[in-house]
Amino acid sequence: MLFVKTVKSIHFLHSMHFLFSLLGAGFQLFAFITYIASIFRGKTKPHLYTWLLWWTLGTIVTVVQITNEGGWSVLISGLMALCSLTTAALSLRYGETRLTKRDTYLLTAAIITIILWQLSKNDLLAIVLVCIIDAIAFYFTFKKSYSKPYDEKLSSYVLWTFQLISFALAVRNPTLTTLLYPVFLTIMEGVFVCFLLWRRKITKNIWLL
Repeated sequence: MLFVKTVKSIHFLHSMHFLFSLLGAGFQLFAFITYIASIFRGKTKPHLYTWLLWWTLGTIVTVVQITNEGGWSVLISGLMALCSLTTAALSLRYGETRLTKRDTYLLTAAIITIILWQLSKNDLLAIVLVCIIDAIAFYFTFKKSYSKPYDEKLSSYVLWTFQLISFALAVRNPTLTTLLYPVFLTIMEGVFVCFLLWRRKITKNIWLL
């Protein structure tokens, strides 16, 4: 009887992880579609090297999730990386392609992260470095959005926040290595959404999503 209950519990948990991964993938796709639509309408201008950076970081996270038995959460992180690469490609025509010193430093840091990761074989170190690089990249987004709060698609960031919550809940093997990135990024995205709402409230166009 105990064995049957255990099997049912394991099956239930696997089902919930799968459902959260589908939910997260749905949020990701919907956010991606709205973001792309905003690009085509000329309201959003993605930066090529920023999205290349996020593609690189997303790829690292995906590989770490796979090697640490993240389960269905890999579907979300892999989709994040793919969407970032697609956005980077669109940036060639519809976005900013100028390479700044900031971009050079961040991309170099991402490359160094990959090298250190491969040399040390330490997945947690790689994730910590990814979070640090992401935080630095987000700082510049915060800085730009302080004076230009309408350059970013608010609704996309709201969807990305819910997607990252689903990402964390979809992890099959919850450890510091597998949970650090989605939890960290959930906090960053949530804070950024509140930041945009605050800045838009000041300019009286808070609901311009």
